[in-house]
Amino acid sequence: MLTNIVIGILLTSLLLYLFLHDIRSTVIVAVVMPASIVATFSLMYFADFTINNITLMAIGISIGVLVTNSIVVLENINNKLAEGMSSRDASVIGTSEIAVAVIASTMTNLVVFSPIAFMKGIIGRFFYQFGLTVVFATLVSLVMSFTMTPLMAKLLLKRRATGEVEHKHAALPMLARFDRAWDRFYDELASDYRQALTWALHHRALVMIVTALSFAGGCGLMTQVGSEFFPHGDEGIILIQAKLPAGTSIEQTDRTLAQVRGLVENLPEVKTTLSEIGGSGVGVEEGQITLKLVGMDERDRSTDEIVDAIRPRLASIPAADIRTATSAGMGGGADYPIQIEITGPDLTVVNGLAEKVAGIARSAPGVIDVHTTYESGKPELSFVPDRSQMSHYGVTSLQVAMALRTAFQGSEVSYYREAGEDYDVRVRMAGGERADVASFENVVLRTAEGYLPLTQLGQISADAVGNQNRA
Repeated sequence: MLTNIVIGILLTSLLLYLFLHDIRSTVIVAVVMPASIVATFSLMYFADFTINNITLMAIGISIGVLVTNSIVVLENINNKLAEGMSSRDASVIGTSEIAVAVIASTMTNLVVFSPIAFMKGIIGRFFYQFGLTVVFATLVSLVMSFTMTPLMAKLLLKRRATGEVEHKHAALPMLARFDRAWDRFYDELASDYRQALTWALHHRALVMIVTALSFAGGCGLMTQVGSEFFPHGDEGIILIQAKLPAGTSIEQTDRTLAQVRGLVENLPEVKTTLSEIGGSGVGVEEGQITLKLVGMDERDRSTDEIVDAIRPRLASIPAADIRTATSAGMGGGADYPIQIEITGPDLTVVNGLAEKVAGIARSAPGVIDVHTTYESGKPELSFVPDRSQMSHYGVTSLQVAMALRTAFQGSEVSYYREAGEDYDVRVRMAGGERADVASFENVVLRTAEGYLPLTQLGQISADAVGNQNRA
């Protein structure tokens, strides 16, 4: 964004030179613009704003506003200099003559952007700093056009004699040729415009009819354009989320993701793939594949079209709920355009209503990938210790927990080194034993009286815990 602001300043200075053919006037504008931006930062500071994407975007689109007032004042000062006035008189009289017009044009910008800063709702939160930053920049441009611009004009500009420009051109022949070529082009353009304007004034009725038809047609097309909260961009990223039944092992999830990769990675638009299993808030029965596509100039299909082509391929994978979507630009994650939220104190009722709504949505034409965020409970075994038995055998809760952790999750007991790399050695039950309830009951602990089975120190109960946080 800072680069865009600098480019805006340079292009504005260049455009001003094209019309004035005066490097000194160009320097004045090139100095006034960054000075106005710095002054705008001062107002942002007192308003407790920060330099962020929103405020920088406001300054970026305000570059034209920052310089417009100064250009108008500077042009009038140049006219006074051409009439033979001294630089001091030209600066004072040239500025005072158009003060009212400059203030009026500045006020129009204020009345447009001020309401944007005080909009309600989410949009208002986004554009509060944006609207006020534009207002600050506009006010600063007004002050600069009445102070810094005439001051620099008085110091840098001087009364022009008729032969002075020619003398300057004689010193810079290439620049002189460019100036004359531009003037010829502009004179021809002005002549064509004058002819077009004369024709329009002699055919007022036709011009009014065409204008009215264009306005009516534009109003009709406006209803066909559509609207959305944020524009849907093509970031070249596709997310494929796979969810298997609760209790699925990480190995099975990995095999399912491998099947998915085999079906999509051969697409010509796919550049790289990234597979992830589990993560924050999800178990190993869930996985995600991120597809990074080649650039838009290297493919003929959009991201949405590729997603539509992928869905039928993935329908052949059994026992997995697979959802495919494009990446959401601002929030990350998958982009699901329509979301319905159901809340209430009773989770059972909420889940029932969610299923009914999902059924209605699935029956609607054109709706795909309908799912609810409620997750059913996962099977879980709980150990409720018998405090008297544990006290009798001198066993603590920590010892029981560490024994269960070693049996099912594993404990690192050593490591071995090969080819300069260290590998941890983890001790735990075999995969089949970890999935067997009997293995939980057969866990033994070492006590002062020998080894005891876990069942002698408490009760084991089966339960299912639902993930209510995601309902």
